[in-house]
Amino acid sequence: RKGRYDLALQKLHELPFIPLERSRVEQCVRLTQQTLLPAVQERLADVLAAAAETIAAQKVGAARDKLFTLRTELEALCMFANSVPFRVPTAVYQRLCETAATF
Repeated sequence: RKGRYDLALQKLHELPFIPLERSRVEQCVRLTQQTLLPAVQERLADVLAAAAETIAAQKVGAARDKLFTLRTELEALCMFANSVPFRVPTAVYQRLCETAATF
């Protein structure tokens, strides 16, 4: 099961419009405004919710440096969810931020 989450996290890192680093938040916001198809925009909240679940699942048994990295990724996603020009449901935003706070 852990391998499944590792693979999902790897795929998240490959998505050019999902920032898992704070330094990429603004770039990803611009990217979503300029190039993200409406159908993908409509599902973005689902992607963010899945990202929170995937990152949270990595917490169990993780070393201190890994925990720091995971929290940083969640914080970047919170910033992104709060910055995109279209509405991310409050429940998804809260889930991201609350999950980050548990690290």
